Amino acid sequence: MFVFPGRSDERALAEKGQEANTSQEAFPALSLTGILRTKKDVEWVLTGGVSWGSREFTQYPAFGVDPEGKPRFDLSDAAPEKWSEPVIVPSLTLRYRTLWNPDRAVVLYSEFGLGLFVYDGIKVLPAVTLLGARYGGRHLYFFLENTYSPVAALVHGGLGWRF
Repeated sequence: MFVFPGRSDERALAEKGQEANTSQEAFPALSLTGILRTKKDVEWVLTGGVSWGSREFTQYPAFGVDPEGKPRFDLSDAAPEKWSEPVIVPSLTLRYRTLWNPDRAVVLYSEFGLGLFVYDGIKVLPAVTLLGARYGGRHLYFFLENTYSPVAALVHGGLGWRF
């Protein structure tokens, strides 16, 4: 999962003379999914996930005030203060899945829905899987998806167990 700061986040940090390192914001993700098949070729998918990592901050020293009375910061300082903060990002996503070929060994599907994640407040994102595939036996199966959602971005894969 990828979390990028918005312009309002960047402005708020800049007013305090701070900067966040966005390269530290691609986190690994773990997820747990429940699937309910309502028709031969339709499934409802509910996924809870969590991502974690750290975000690095830089604080530049103040050296005066501007005409509006706000502090100015020295961005050319060779040794600004740096620190990291842990980040945990939970998510919950509901998707509607259409199976293209439910009777085949390799089942292909597409899905769409909505997801929520918590990162500086609750945010809503669309969830779209352009193409997903699963292969397996009676209980254990493997899946791989090209997905864009709060659960993952670009590629999502793993193991599944059919009860």
